[in-house]
Amino acid sequence: MNRPAGAIVIRWLLPVLGAAGAAAAIAAMSTSDQRVTNYAQVSRGVATATLAAGLGLVAAGTFAVWDRTIGPAGQLTIAAGLGWFASMWTGWTAGPELVRSLGMIVAPLVLPALVHLVISYPSGRGSTTWSRVAIGVGWLAAGGVSVMRAVTRDPFFDPYCWNDCTGNAFLIVPNPELARVIDQLWLRFVLVTGAVTLGIAGWRLARAGRATRAAWSLVVIPAAAAAGGYAAYATALLRDPAEDPTRVVFRSIHVAQAIALSGLAIGLAWAVVRARRRRSAVARLADDLGVAPPPGSLQSALARTLGDESLRVSYWLPGSQRYVDAAGRPITLQSDPGRAATSVVRHGQPVALVEHDAGLYDAAELEDQIGSAARLAIDNERLAAEVQARMEDLRSSRMRIVEAADLARRQLERDLHDGAQQRLLAFTYQLRLARAATTDPELAATLNTVLAEAQTALAELRELANGIFPAILDEAGLDAALWSLAEEATYPLEITAVPPGRLPAAVERAAYLVVAGTVQAATSSLSIAMTRLGDRLVVEVGGTFGALPEDLADRLSALSGTLDRQAGGLRAEIPCGQQDPVDGRAHANRRG
Repeated sequence: MNRPAGAIVIRWLLPVLGAAGAAAAIAAMSTSDQRVTNYAQVSRGVATATLAAGLGLVAAGTFAVWDRTIGPAGQLTIAAGLGWFASMWTGWTAGPELVRSLGMIVAPLVLPALVHLVISYPSGRGSTTWSRVAIGVGWLAAGGVSVMRAVTRDPFFDPYCWNDCTGNAFLIVPNPELARVIDQLWLRFVLVTGAVTLGIAGWRLARAGRATRAAWSLVVIPAAAAAGGYAAYATALLRDPAEDPTRVVFRSIHVAQAIALSGLAIGLAWAVVRARRRRSAVARLADDLGVAPPPGSLQSALARTLGDESLRVSYWLPGSQRYVDAAGRPITLQSDPGRAATSVVRHGQPVALVEHDAGLYDAAELEDQIGSAARLAIDNERLAAEVQARMEDLRSSRMRIVEAADLARRQLERDLHDGAQQRLLAFTYQLRLARAATTDPELAATLNTVLAEAQTALAELRELANGIFPAILDEAGLDAALWSLAEEATYPLEITAVPPGRLPAAVERAAYLVVAGTVQAATSSLSIAMTRLGDRLVVEVGGTFGALPEDLADRLSALSGTLDRQAGGLRAEIPCGQQDPVDGRAHANRRG
């Protein structure tokens, strides 16, 4: 693949500049007059910390630039390393004046590089307008200070000069007062910027997901700590403009900055290593998943590989125009700004969607690697998810049919109760009035016969209505309905346990019909126990009975329940929603 010429230049130029800057800094450390002109000359310990920080930044940045995994973080880190080394160039008393002057110009660039890292890592681009403005302001301020210093500062007239006090190769219009004002404004800008950068780092990490926070902390925390060190350095200079590297306060701040920058170098290098390992692991997904992975394997493998427990894979069903999970359940896409959705597309059509922590992985790279490495797994899981979705739709359809049938039964029972039954009651009442008013014995006997027939018809109508839909079940619940059933049973019915409270109407209806079916087919006394176990209602019937209604198993299946007939009874399990197990209420035998 052809790379842009600019990318190739950056890939080679920045590491070369970093190496040149390190060489100049080492030369500045080893050559000096009698006075201390840079921090590395204070002691061996300070020199080691200073050199380790700069070399670490250049090396880690070069590693990142060549790997091209962490975006422009490598370029920014090399820039920070050059700025760190530049503060040593200014004290190279035996070196060229041009190099010392360059050090004065390049040194302020450390802070905007650190701010840029904290605000935009790992993409290198601000995600909001204010973040892009903040990055631009940082670079413009540092660049403006560097240019103004270059053209106005004459070190010979600086009363606080301690390193490069001989000349400025870029001097055009000497103006000591303006140079002093620029330095004071810059120190105040550094103080505010360093403090704000610490706040931004904390805010970004607090808003990020767990996996993203763990990945970003390697770079963001040490970069923010280094920016905070520059704020402390600015505070020290504002209180005492006479900078002296041998004094404890300045030396301590310098060493703390060196430690923070070394931590940044180590963190960036480790972030690159982790990104490479993660990328290789994603590329090996096909081998890890095998030929026919079980449903959910891709999501588990990706979550494990990327270190994101919240990762979710959903599959596009073109027929129903929706996303489902591996079990075929519909999925609602998340709109959390901290989440990213990577679409896997094949032949211009969506295949799957991977929702993951936004800062954890580049979406385009993840799409490319998943699409090539896990193609078989995606196809298998999508087909399996489509089958599961159709099964789920079938279960839902069956459930709607059962609910519609129950609703029709309930309506029919109400029509019988409020219509024919009420008219029969009125008819029997009129018959009683007529019988009471007649004095003819033959007519009275006839009315008695008609009244008995009417009462028999009324009883049969009530029994029919109750068989169509037991109103007591809807009005009083499962417990009362079972006792009503026990009163009418041919054989003794012992109810030993019933869950307290109400259950979903479909569950109560199914449990009642299980018992009613066994009571209708009973050939001996029966015992009934209903218990709540987690999210399931368990109905156990003990005793002997004949064939059960054929539609009973279908009704339970529509609810994703089971019916298991065993020797000496049966056991039915009906899902009824999550709830802690509760003990049933014991009842004595009401029939004998």
